[in-house]
Amino acid sequence: MWFLWRVQHKKEKIKGTESIKVNFEFEGFEFELFAQPKPVRNQNAYRHMIVEHMLLMQHPHIREEVIHLKEQGLKTEPAFAQVLNIDGDPYEELILLGQEMKLW
Repeated sequence: MWFLWRVQHKKEKIKGTESIKVNFEFEGFEFELFAQPKPVRNQNAYRHMIVEHMLLMQHPHIREEVIHLKEQGLKTEPAFAQVLNIDGDPYEELILLGQEMKLW
């Protein structure tokens, strides 16, 4: 039997799209579930993950620095932006980077 502690959920509009985010902790790990009423491949959360994956494949040496920043409390996208010296909104900038990389 398992228990979830500190479950939080929030509905909001993100860039005009109804969205829901659920955060919880399980066995010492923090989870975030994010959903929108559109195909997963069209959601920015998925696109961020694809860009981050490609960056780690091309620059594996940044992995430990990103992990270190996340352990200090930074979210994934801001951690990547800091490591790569990307200015501006990290969420928007990763989408733009994915477009430049021709990932979609």
